[in-house]
Amino acid sequence: MPMLGFVLLIALAAPSAGDEQRQDTGPAVSAIHARLFHNKTGQLSEDILDPQYRGGWNTVAGPNAANATVIVVEISGVPPEAARSKYAVKLVARETGRSVKLLLTSTQPVPLSNDQGKAYLPFLIHQTGCSAVQLTATLMTGQKPGKPIERTLTFSCGE
Repeated sequence: MPMLGFVLLIALAAPSAGDEQRQDTGPAVSAIHARLFHNKTGQLSEDILDPQYRGGWNTVAGPNAANATVIVVEISGVPPEAARSKYAVKLVARETGRSVKLLLTSTQPVPLSNDQGKAYLPFLIHQTGCSAVQLTATLMTGQKPGKPIERTLTFSCGE
């Protein structure tokens, strides 16, 4: 019976085929967060992409008026030895109201990761607040883009 226990212990400790596949996939954009910049206080809001957030109406007015949004793109699976120039993230933000308007297209190199293999990149979008904004974040590896992640900031204004 001790031999069976040893074999089971080794089998449980070995990575499964699914684990090996996840390890080989490399870095990826794993999340996008967005916080309003309150121009009257200099404070940041809660994550407005959180499903629980319900405040996208008239964000340009009132005591918590905001006319800019800080976008934070989270990258997971970054190897600790990865060179800063090996990976980059491109963020495109388009206002999708009555007329499509390009608000931002910016590419930044992925910085060194933390102990969990994650890195975070900030982007600032100016003049947001009354029309929905489509965000597209793509991890770039040399000339080959990864699978983009898209999110929508649901802004609107009115009486």
